[in-house]
Amino acid sequence: MKNYANNENLNDEMNEFSEKNFDRRIRFCIYSTVLVIVIFWAYLYLQIIRPQNIYLDAVRELDYGNYDVAEEMLLKIPHYENVDKIQEQMKYERFLIKCFSDAEYIFEDISNVRVNNVGFYFFEDTDDLYYCVVNYKEHMLDGSAKKGYLIFDGDSEYIGECYGDDISKLSDEDDRGMCEFIDKIKHYFSKTVVSVN
Repeated sequence: MKNYANNENLNDEMNEFSEKNFDRRIRFCIYSTVLVIVIFWAYLYLQIIRPQNIYLDAVRELDYGNYDVAEEMLLKIPHYENVDKIQEQMKYERFLIKCFSDAEYIFEDISNVRVNNVGFYFFEDTDDLYYCVVNYKEHMLDGSAKKGYLIFDGDSEYIGECYGDDISKLSDEDDRGMCEFIDKIKHYFSKTVVSVN
């Protein structure tokens, strides 16, 4: 009988050890699964969701014209998709805004000016901005419209303007010199075009 009691005791101990071992395995599996899920969500948030939210907030700030705030946001996510292109676009837009703020005296009412496109012209060997040519259309107070080109230098200083699109169609009284100058710039310098909304 003694052997039988010892075997029962031994079986009880083995069962208890087995249950404890099984409980440990289950807890380990649960903890491991929770840890993997937490790490996955942290990675997903830090690598995808957070940068995307920062990007969307920066674009929203750009829409409101808050370039400094948008630039700070974009600096937090330098490797996110299209950030480098947006930063370059911001550089040109800032330059254009500076040109127009310095040249408000050119137009009767600057709110009636519509910019069609903007060309930034460089020397081929450098990235230094040399000229900015703006194609615009201004609706005059008398109902007529004036269209042409404005030219600014690399320091956003107003150089002049040319009325009309085609130099060959200009009459003698128009300023052919400035129009020819703009035409030469278009042909002899490297160009970067920025879309203007």
